[in-house]
This record gives sequence, C-alpha cells and structure tokens, in this order.
Amino acid sequence: MKNKKIGLGILVMVFIMTAAGCNNGSTGGGSSAPPANTEPKTIVITGINGSSFTSGGLGIYPVGTNINIEDINEGLVAGANANNADKIVTNDSVTYPLYNSTSTNRWTGNGTFDVYFLYKEGTGTPEPYKAGSVSFSSATTTVAFSRFTKVTLP
Repeated sequence: MKNKKIGLGILVMVFIMTAAGCNNGSTGGGSSAPPANTEPKTIVITGINGSSFTSGGLGIYPVGTNINIEDINEGLVAGANANNADKIVTNDSVTYPLYNSTSTNRWTGNGTFDVYFLYKEGTGTPEPYKAGSVSFSSATTTVAFSRFTKVTLP
C-alpha cells in the first residue's frame, strides 16, 4: 500500500510539473496566444486595373479615424508614398511595402486599422478611398479594391 501511495504521489507531482511547464508566462487563464508577427508588413490591393493605374499613396490609421486633408498626418501609423520605387503594379493589383510614419523604417505593427488609399487612374484626379477594419497579422495583407469606399475628405 505504501508503494501505491508513493506511486500516486509521483504521478500527481509529474502532472503538476507538466502543467506548470505549459505556462508561457502570460496571464489570462492559461491559454497561450501566438507571438505577434514582427516581420515588415506589405499590403496588396487586388482588383485594380493595373494598365490604367498611375499612382496611389496610402495611409494606415487607427480604426475610427476620420482624416482631414488639411492634416493628413494626424493619427497616421504607417503608409506608402505613391512614388515609392519598391511598389509593384501588375495587371490586377498593386503591392506596397509599408513604412513607419515617423521614419524610413519598415512598419512591423499588428492589429486592425483603417486604410485610406489615394487612387489615380490615367490623367484623372486622385480620389480618396477607405477600407475600414483591415487586420494586419501576417507579413502580407491582401485587400480587394471592392472593399474600399470612395470618401470625401474635409
């Protein structure tokens, strides 16, 4: 009987040690979320007529931000300039590496953001579009142009 108690005690200790070993140091009930992706972010906008697309810069803002043309940088988290040499335009998409708003470093943020896109076709006037609640969690985020809505900037 003594051996059974020792064996049961060892089994309980192994279970406790195994359970404690699963703790990743986070709080919140023992579940572990994957680590945040810290790779430089890129956005791909699909459904664009690449043969007539001439330019388009974009900005990443906190959800709910209503930008004002007079102070376009207010709240800006990241973005891409229309003249960036590293953008890629294909027949049906445009790909922008994203940069921090306050430096020339690539943006590595995660989360859900509003995306404003200044889109220009041919010799026309650039027009502002907005896609709300775009989730950035992997290195590349793809958004269909059909998710963007034309907006009027004050």
